[in-house]
Amino acid sequence: MVFLEIKMQEDVVVPFRKLTFAGLPPREVILNLLKQIYGRKASEDHGYYIAVTSQNTIFELQINEVTGDVFFPVYFNCTTVKPCIGEILIGTVTTILESGIFLNSGPIKDIYLSKIMMGGYENSFTDEPMFIKVKGLSYMKKGTKVRFRVFNKKWIERFKKINVTATILGDYLGPL
Repeated sequence: MVFLEIKMQEDVVVPFRKLTFAGLPPREVILNLLKQIYGRKASEDHGYYIAVTSQNTIFELQINEVTGDVFFPVYFNCTTVKPCIGEILIGTVTTILESGIFLNSGPIKDIYLSKIMMGGYENSFTDEPMFIKVKGLSYMKKGTKVRFRVFNKKWIERFKKINVTATILGDYLGPL
């Protein structure tokens, strides 16, 4: 995964009741900033937000005259992770379907590995659902670690997530 260190600016809204004549403690601003980032999860440009690494500047209190909200413009650094097409990752099988499997890799959930992109694996729904290699002894069942290549990715605005499709066609890819 590609980890990025980015600089961001966010307007942190603070409840009016938390304000005092001495101002607002920076701790309260940082907590509200973390809540806003946590609620966002991901963006098309930056990928998945992992952590706020440092706070650069908290500017003076401002008031939105239209809504009456009190906010502080905050500049900070943030670590993000963004999958790239062609990148090789390791994921854990979470769900097995007839048409393929779903994997999780770090903050990226529901990575789809289609049966077509498995090359030589067949369904086996006997006692435990799994995909078994026709010529060989390898298999993929729930909990198996799989090395895969990112085949495609697409930003889904409605769910604020990146849909990733995978392949294990190629050398040194497949279950570990």
